[in-house]
Amino acid sequence: MAEDLAAFNSAGGKIEVLGNTPFRIKLTPEKPAATKGKTPASTVSRADKPE
Repeated sequence: MAEDLAAFNSAGGKIEVLGNTPFRIKLTPEKPAATKGKTPASTVSRADKPE
């Protein structure tokens, strides 16, 4: 392998270095979306929920 790399370099070969690739994608947003005039379900009491 060292011989192959030396031949590549002597022939003027250049290695292109690419940027980082994000492998882990966040499925949930970092901040919850703002609700317009709505109360989040977690803060609604049981008395306010219809059965």
